[in-house]
Amino acid sequence: MTKGTSQFCPGCGSPVQLEAGKPIEHDPSPTLSKARLRNGGIAVGAALVLALILGVAIWTLSADADSPAPEAAATEAAADPDAPRPQEWFDTYVDRFLSAEIERLVVAPAQKRSFPTARGSEVTGRIEPGEMLTGRWVEGADPATRWLKIRDGSYVWEGNLAEPQTITAFGMNGFRAGDAFQSISDAFRPQGNYGSQSADWDTYACETYSSNDRLVDVMVIEGKAGSFLTVSPALKTANGIHVGSTEKALLAAYGSGKLKREANPYDGVDYFFWAGKDRGIKFHVAQGKVETITAGDRSIEYVEGCL
Repeated sequence: MTKGTSQFCPGCGSPVQLEAGKPIEHDPSPTLSKARLRNGGIAVGAALVLALILGVAIWTLSADADSPAPEAAATEAAADPDAPRPQEWFDTYVDRFLSAEIERLVVAPAQKRSFPTARGSEVTGRIEPGEMLTGRWVEGADPATRWLKIRDGSYVWEGNLAEPQTITAFGMNGFRAGDAFQSISDAFRPQGNYGSQSADWDTYACETYSSNDRLVDVMVIEGKAGSFLTVSPALKTANGIHVGSTEKALLAAYGSGKLKREANPYDGVDYFFWAGKDRGIKFHVAQGKVETITAGDRSIEYVEGCL
């Protein structure tokens, strides 16, 4: 192509002159075409829209970060573990026996109930510690518990019961302080320990007897069993203390605040656990260990028996 032949500027559309086969440089900026303006306006508008969208998104994220989280949906309150059993449970209850007939000693004030549960059953009576019960274990409304169904048809919770041999403030090995000695005399040797020393000794007024199995001695005062003493480790309290237990174990089992400590006039120390003004357990400790345990009425304080 020769000089003088015209072409158009690719940017603005104006004619240009070619020289030596190359276009003469042309600055399109002084005179922008309508198409250029239209295209530029669209680009600027798109940029503004994009910036607006980004701005809204950033503001929303910032607001969410500063705003408290919405409250979690309220959850249904847990069932009250002490609420009465549903009436349907009482209407359909059937005993599930877990044992043959046994004897158990009441070691804490107990209630007799109409069903083997404290949740909604009726209290039909009360039993004081020291009483012996006969009955059969049944599964409680809570399968983790057992109740003794006694002969009158009521139920007593196992937590208030113990083996008959258990030492309590009311007696030991199934014997109760306060019972007439005549009612338990068959379990004891006929010859009293004091009467063997004197033919005219008043065995009704004051005497001690050893049981046939040699586990227990009873102190009889005015014809009644006042207290019982053991030197056998075979018998133990509901807290697990027995002859041979350490003084440290005794204090841990009962707590020093519940034990009254007195020096024994002969040797060692006596610890008294009182379950009332006239019932208690005495632990005689010597050389750091329990040597004897006495349980019953105030006669447990006697150092030389009923002499």
